[in-house]
Amino acid sequence: MATTQFRRNAAAPTTVGKANTLSGVQRCTVTEINTGEVKTIDVTVVTEHWYDF
Repeated sequence: MATTQFRRNAAAPTTVGKANTLSGVQRCTVTEINTGEVKTIDVTVVTEHWYDF
């Protein structure tokens, strides 16, 4: 069973109503256990983090 997790390490915005837009490229590599064949895909992840309290 495979799972994927994304995590960010960045401070929250310091102004109410302003967002931090963060982006990064995540790489997923899968190896077929029987043949050893390797497949890789890159995914760009973009998130916005709002300070609203």
